[in-house]
Amino acid sequence: MPTALAQLDRIALRANAKSLSLPINPGELIAVMGQAGSGKSHLLEIIAGETKPHSGKINCEVDQHFCGDPVFPRRATPLSLAKSALDTENTQRIVIVLNALGLTDIRDTAVTKLTQSQMIACALIDGLMPEHGLTVIDGLLDLLDPWTLEAIFKVIQGDLELGKSYVFATHQPALAERCDQLVVIKDQSMIFAGSIPQLIAETAPAQFTVECDDQSTVAAMVEPFALNIKKAPGKIIFTTHRNQALAAKLLTHGYGTVQAVTVAEPTLRDALKNLKS
Repeated sequence: MPTALAQLDRIALRANAKSLSLPINPGELIAVMGQAGSGKSHLLEIIAGETKPHSGKINCEVDQHFCGDPVFPRRATPLSLAKSALDTENTQRIVIVLNALGLTDIRDTAVTKLTQSQMIACALIDGLMPEHGLTVIDGLLDLLDPWTLEAIFKVIQGDLELGKSYVFATHQPALAERCDQLVVIKDQSMIFAGSIPQLIAETAPAQFTVECDDQSTVAAMVEPFALNIKKAPGKIIFTTHRNQALAAKLLTHGYGTVQAVTVAEPTLRDALKNLKS
């Protein structure tokens, strides 16, 4: 197993809060979610080495690159920012990153003269330019247009394949669903850390609709693990944390002469709504 780039050891943001222990492995993409003011920025600053936790520690074996509220040198341009953040002799990296950020045609323009969206793109240069290490992004991906976001994710995906890792805060489930791991924070307390399939399996049941002739037989079969069961003419509806494998089993074995099984799978948004602190 590869050595972790960083290891969070019982990190707590405040007194009496749930802590977080988490390895950040090479090539991992990790999302941090939570309501406004929940502590996302605080955690990201700890991971980036910008501040210290209330308790616990973080051991990081690589360089950290933090993208937060942008502060630029007075005469900075996209090109000068890219050159200063380059950690390799491969100058082609500058072309790749500026193209992804949509800044190539204005690379020599002072950042102070750019639009707000262009400034947000410039704020990501410092984190995207290095080809190695750990980049931490505080909410900026949520502010990008869809075209720029997709171009940036192509760069990120290439970096992940080479062992660089990213941690970012987001309010968008669609972005979090791209990640290997998810951390959820509420009131400065860590309430979940793990994979998204794990979160969904633990918190958001799937709904099964079984079309069958014999409702009683199907009900008896699923009763041990169903959360609730409803009978309707020609069908039975139940919820459970089991997955699609159960639907296949019902059809294969033909319990109660099953004609069809429809599964309404829960989403990450569903799981977040059901997540308890």
